[in-house]
Amino acid sequence: MDEVQRTLEDVQPGNSHAFDASITDSQRKYIHVISRKLGLWTRSMGKGEERHVRAFNTSDFVARIRAELMVLENGASKSYESLTTTERDIVILLAEDLELVAQVVPGETATVVEVFNMPEFVSSVQSVLDDLADGQEHSFQGLSDRERRVVHCLAANNGLVDHSYDDGDEHCLSVGRYDALTKEVRCQLAALGSDVKEYDSSFTSLMRKVVHVAAEELGLQHATVSDDAGRRVVVAKQGVSLERNMDADGANGHISAEVARHVQVDARVTRVFEAYATGQQGSTRIFMRYPDLREFLEDTQTSVVRRRQLKQLRHQLDNIYEDTLQLQIDMGCRTNKGLTRYYFKVFLESASKKLGWSLIHLLCTLLDT
Repeated sequence: MDEVQRTLEDVQPGNSHAFDASITDSQRKYIHVISRKLGLWTRSMGKGEERHVRAFNTSDFVARIRAELMVLENGASKSYESLTTTERDIVILLAEDLELVAQVVPGETATVVEVFNMPEFVSSVQSVLDDLADGQEHSFQGLSDRERRVVHCLAANNGLVDHSYDDGDEHCLSVGRYDALTKEVRCQLAALGSDVKEYDSSFTSLMRKVVHVAAEELGLQHATVSDDAGRRVVVAKQGVSLERNMDADGANGHISAEVARHVQVDARVTRVFEAYATGQQGSTRIFMRYPDLREFLEDTQTSVVRRRQLKQLRHQLDNIYEDTLQLQIDMGCRTNKGLTRYYFKVFLESASKKLGWSLIHLLCTLLDT
């Protein structure tokens, strides 16, 4: 019995195994053949040097999902909840095989995968997105809720920026391609010193979103400020007042109470992130499963839920971490070895709901440990 077969036989039901991307084409074919003999489902995933084979031990799950998706009516969608990470990946891969669109969205208690069968609509939207030059935007008008979700999914898959809004009774969504701006803003904010960086009111809502996303990923404070000239975005490092670039009487603008609260929460999230995140991927600081999640777990168990069993809490937080990391990857983030500052906040929000606490209460408790 060779090593490949032993590895495949060790894949437990409901789990999967990803083989190293360095294997040869002949080895990849061999894995597919042995997997079929063992009743496993395999897929080649990734592109270029990252292309690899992943084998799934899923019993009849693949056949059941494939059968459901094959009869999905034109114009309809189907949601899958309470999936394991492996099952979620399978749903997405099967949707791709059948030329359907799959969207991963965070639900109230778990990540949800929604699959759409809307080929004509998808084709027309994709054609518009393909024609977008860098710096261009397009507004989709009069969308149904389902159509808006599909456009959002396609925009994410194409690395574009989108923004939903309502025009009267119509649901609309703007999509833009801002590759150069994203790179420029990230470089500017990465080099930010003690000053407040301002992006003026000439920025569109999509351009402002580019700034907000970049600031979040870099762990910076950011807010949209309204003044007589319009809306602008201000960004600063933690501990630097965002109001430093305003007149003493506030004549040049104001930060709403909601934005002020957002800034305060962000500051606390950043402090918690800096206290626990020890990992680094490239120039990005990350919150890792080991050892960061374990230390977070110990403090949470001690300070928040003394009467809960540690094993149960560990399982819950492990699942939340895995769901959040997968969401981070699905949304196009190139950081895949741990949670960025932005998705660490998503993790905290989900964890606080699971624990029955508000996010503010959890943050304050952790900062007091």
